[in-house]
Amino acid sequence: MTKAGNRVMLLIPTLNEETAIRKLLNNALNTLALTLPPKYDYNIVVADGGSDDHTETIVESIAMRNDTVKLIHVPHGKGNGVRAAIHWAKGQYDYIFMLDGDGTYSPKNVPALLPFLEEPESHTKWQVQVMGKDSNTRYDIVCGARKARAPGAMSRAHVFGNAILTVFADLLYWPSFTSDLCTGMWGFRASALEELPLVAERFELEADLFSCAAKKGLRIYCGPIAYGARANGDRAKLRMWDGVLIAWHLVKRRFT
Repeated sequence: MTKAGNRVMLLIPTLNEETAIRKLLNNALNTLALTLPPKYDYNIVVADGGSDDHTETIVESIAMRNDTVKLIHVPHGKGNGVRAAIHWAKGQYDYIFMLDGDGTYSPKNVPALLPFLEEPESHTKWQVQVMGKDSNTRYDIVCGARKARAPGAMSRAHVFGNAILTVFADLLYWPSFTSDLCTGMWGFRASALEELPLVAERFELEADLFSCAAKKGLRIYCGPIAYGARANGDRAKLRMWDGVLIAWHLVKRRFT
């Protein structure tokens, strides 16, 4: 039995991700088995928000062969679904990581970002060398800043819109800082995540996470990660109107 303090959950919210979910889950299973230190026990939890394609069938077939994978059904809407999954996971895990189910984020980011959430005393010499000055700080939240983007992974409009929203968030919540507000790659100490009074229902989830963490004064680390193109050339689900709603959500959470 793994000791408390070493339990990790990789949360993957999905909605109609049949083109990407099989490859993503197989990649996650292989990556975590090979790169996560042996002291850690982990589960990969797919939180499906009502897919009407073959997403659930694919996840169930993989879960039948590997009990590390679990499928839970959550309300529609990314924010609603993630909040329900966090409630479901309460008390079961010590670290919770989240990445989108469209295959654009690599599970390799989990073992890479996990040390920033650990006690500094637990870091190996190699980790200290890689982490530099950040090895002396235990962060409450980590997020992946999409610094290396594959060709076609993000349109110019999305790159520009995300940059504007990120600067807006940093100015609004200074001295808290993020270098990529809308990233779908996050990690948390479970105790810190449970402190956040999240209310997001849809794509404003990431803005909700950042704003709540900033107002709580939690320590946030943003590390550079790669960002891939969606499976089969699928387009991003965010639209211009979603960007307006995200900006409005940041303002509401800042002053209420």
